[in-house]
Amino acid sequence: EANTKRVVLDQVHLERLGVSLLYTWGLAKEALPFLRYTAERYPASVQAQGILADGYVLIENYPAAIEILSKFVAQHPDNVGARARLEQVRALQNSPRQ
Repeated sequence: EANTKRVVLDQVHLERLGVSLLYTWGLAKEALPFLRYTAERYPASVQAQGILADGYVLIENYPAAIEILSKFVAQHPDNVGARARLEQVRALQNSPRQ
């Protein structure tokens, strides 16, 4: 008989796991598929979108981070934090590489 019990992580736990993967374990590149899944599953989540954008920033894929943040800001124009993060990432993209 197959075990039909499944453990489903909710939004908060998915986001916490994403934070751990990025900042605690430093696994930005490896975590991107998981971060994309979380952001797609919860498209209105500031946290999920921000973590995904940060994952791209950590691997220096600034265009991908800007695309995510731009879409989010277009959908949520009153979100001051998201607008500020978008400007930070644009500044990173435009800064000279060392």
